[in-house]
Amino acid sequence: MSLALGCPRLLKVRLDGCRLLSNPSVRALCQNCPKLRHLSLQYCVKLSDNVFQHLLAAPSLRFVDLGRAKLTADGIMSYRQQRPLVELCINGVPG
Repeated sequence: MSLALGCPRLLKVRLDGCRLLSNPSVRALCQNCPKLRHLSLQYCVKLSDNVFQHLLAAPSLRFVDLGRAKLTADGIMSYRQQRPLVELCINGVPG
């Protein structure tokens, strides 16, 4: 949360392995960093499908890596349909 509030001009954030990172933290990044283009959250195991609603609030995103998060196929497909220009990487597989 502090990162999002204190650094609003972030373009690229890599928080891989932050096991305590949760959906509200991602919401803070997406709401407070309007130029954020690259977000890597591999092995952030507390993230769920709710993270997608927060990612939708970040129109400048072009790459998101959510490897090893607890996501459903429906959540992934819905996000991809709503943001086809975002490269979404899940479990090491871009697409």
